[in-house]
Amino acid sequence: MEAALLSGIIMQAAIILGLALLIAVLTQRVRRLSAILPPAGALVLSGGPAAGERLPKLAISMLDGATCDLGGVPTHDKQKLLFFFSPTCPISKAMLPIVKSYAVDYDVIFATDGDGSSDSHKAFASTHQLDTDHYCVSELLGRSYGIGRVPQAVLLSTDGTIAARGLVNNREHVDSLINAAETATPTIQSYLVANQAEA
Repeated sequence: MEAALLSGIIMQAAIILGLALLIAVLTQRVRRLSAILPPAGALVLSGGPAAGERLPKLAISMLDGATCDLGGVPTHDKQKLLFFFSPTCPISKAMLPIVKSYAVDYDVIFATDGDGSSDSHKAFASTHQLDTDHYCVSELLGRSYGIGRVPQAVLLSTDGTIAARGLVNNREHVDSLINAAETATPTIQSYLVANQAEA
């Protein structure tokens, strides 16, 4: 019986050691894969200004009546995260609380060119707990940034230039824009061009 117990302990120790080795190998593979994968932003559609461009200053009216200067205007405080959405788009609606959570670190602006009266947009803002001083209805703003499909986001640097932009269907897409801006690789194309230049 003691021999059987001893052999069982040895077998368990061998299994645990094998699992530890397997985890170590998988960890190394994941690290290698992370180093290979580019830190690219969300999907960028063709058309519209590219990262690094600075648009002319746009004075946009917010839903509360105040005016917000966007574009080539240095802010010297928080970066601006412009979230373009449609009140009738279910994905846009699902993204509203996610994007709103970034307001701690970014100046978040909710932008739409959706039809409807000012009152209907105020009711929408109230329903979704969006501040009317950070909510605008502007076809000009969407056209200036080349927004054709929603939901999309544009991250503006504190100097007013476009840091990153792209379609955002989930939190990971928004994070990828921020990551792309921080690593100066706003698109997968720019990452590949940079790597080819180094090779």
